[in-house]
Amino acid sequence: MLSRWTLPLTLAWESAGAGLTNWRQPSMAVHRAGRTTAVTDSHARAKVHALFADSQCVWAWDPCDPHANARQFRNVEDWITRHPGSAMRLWVSAELQHSVELAEAPADGNTSGLRAMARAELARQFGAPAMDWALAIWSDCSTPGACALSGIDMKALQSHALRHDVQMQAVAPWWNHALDEAKRCVHALNHAEHSQICVVEGRNVAWIDVRRGTLGAVPQRRIAEPNVDALRTQIGALQNAAVQPPTVVVGHGLCDGASPRGLSALVLGRLDGIQPPQWLRPSSVHEVH
Repeated sequence: MLSRWTLPLTLAWESAGAGLTNWRQPSMAVHRAGRTTAVTDSHARAKVHALFADSQCVWAWDPCDPHANARQFRNVEDWITRHPGSAMRLWVSAELQHSVELAEAPADGNTSGLRAMARAELARQFGAPAMDWALAIWSDCSTPGACALSGIDMKALQSHALRHDVQMQAVAPWWNHALDEAKRCVHALNHAEHSQICVVEGRNVAWIDVRRGTLGAVPQRRIAEPNVDALRTQIGALQNAAVQPPTVVVGHGLCDGASPRGLSALVLGRLDGIQPPQWLRPSSVHEVH
């Protein structure tokens, strides 16, 4: 349940077999070479690293240097291997997830029913393997919804992290963080009757609908090309002209996004670059709720 959606990291994936929403275990042990080593104290002392994973690589920010750009790693497993004994929060690109658009949703915030409907729809679209994808849901909002983590094997990743004494505090969609930062920059988004936020990641677009301060539908689309013209076309197809304040656009990955003129929207910063802009880097001090 996403009861406090305006805070960072409130939306996280859980696997089909076991809940992984909260990975801050009160105690954890790692078995190595016949001995057991407690890791709670090391995690309590560790600074939390923020990672962003897309289909090409992983970008990681140094929690000790708030001004440094993110460093590139091959994948999440590579980062974990190189940072034993650390703690991290993983944000995942739209490339590695699928939104689940439901024609109807269970009444009264029935999370079990919503989860079952979402998994059935995933199986219909992508076959039986999709039943094992980790699933994030939001049920007490204006429009209940779900998105599935299709590009990362959550259970295998958790096992790899445990072997290297790395605590995974949360795994969540990148658009959830981008939405939170947009709300910090545009205060009207917190109070408007209806608002829309477009999170761009190259050819991938998450279109976030917010009504009276609560999260609504989050359809995801692929635009024809990673450029401003293609984004303009997609915004025109999805935008509700009657919505005030204007649509807010945030993101990266457009080849000509350094100066994204001509969009009928409020654009926060530049939309170019192969990694998220520095002003969007997740903080290392936010708590996971």
